[in-house]
Amino acid sequence: MVKFRKGIIVSSNFADVADYAQQLGLAHIGTIDILKMAFQKGLITSEQALRIHSMMIKIGAKLPPLIL
Repeated sequence: MVKFRKGIIVSSNFADVADYAQQLGLAHIGTIDILKMAFQKGLITSEQALRIHSMMIKIGAKLPPLIL
């Protein structure tokens, strides 16, 4: 469906989907991008974004640092 609709791939598994997205010319965003967008749009505070990021790392997510 993403391929057909020329949508956006949302995944933090960049290693597995980056090549696929590039081959199809699709945008690819991950968790950090979503947290930044939510903060920039005023949907969450910086404290909430950092807390979500920290909680995800604690449960084993491999994320880059979150810089807002």
